[in-house]
Amino acid sequence: MTTMKLEAGDGMTALHGEIRAWAALLETARTGLLRAVGRIPPSAAEADPEVDLDVMDPATEARAVARNVAEGYLRPAIDDLRSLLPE
Repeated sequence: MTTMKLEAGDGMTALHGEIRAWAALLETARTGLLRAVGRIPPSAAEADPEVDLDVMDPATEARAVARNVAEGYLRPAIDDLRSLLPE
């Protein structure tokens, strides 16, 4: 995504604050998801090399979804928002 810096001289100071707040909120959500992932214990099936990895148990699926949302959606959104801010 191509973004344009929003310079302070454009009367954007309030918007910068809003963008920082949005990015912080998303970062809090991302961090919470990753903490939750760390608290879900691995299932017995994950340790068994004979298990069909295409069929996930609920714990494995929950970890995979949360990790994907945190890194595949929230991280890029945070980066995009922060890229709008002046350096």
